Amino acid sequence: MHLSEPGCRNNPVEVLETKSPMFIESYGYRPDSAGAGCHRRAVGYGDPFERAPARVAADVRNGFVSVGAAEREYGVVVDPVTFAVDADATARRREAVA
Repeated sequence: MHLSEPGCRNNPVEVLETKSPMFIESYGYRPDSAGAGCHRRAVGYGDPFERAPARVAADVRNGFVSVGAAEREYGVVVDPVTFAVDADATARRREAVA
């Protein structure tokens, strides 16, 4: 079975296991697996440094982007505990890279 099969990405694991002879031990998102960009998609779209810091922090909180990738790829410094954006550090980081 291929993940491009219609409806496969959001199916419960029990359904996936009935379609193919396999046992799924883990099913979830892989952080940092999508492309960085202003608009997050499979390959990313636009300048990632134009993505709003609050949206990057939400991606970190939801497990789509790691704290390290937020800083490295988006120039956003996010507290790993509270998921709050450090606005001053973010501004410095984005200026340093620009």
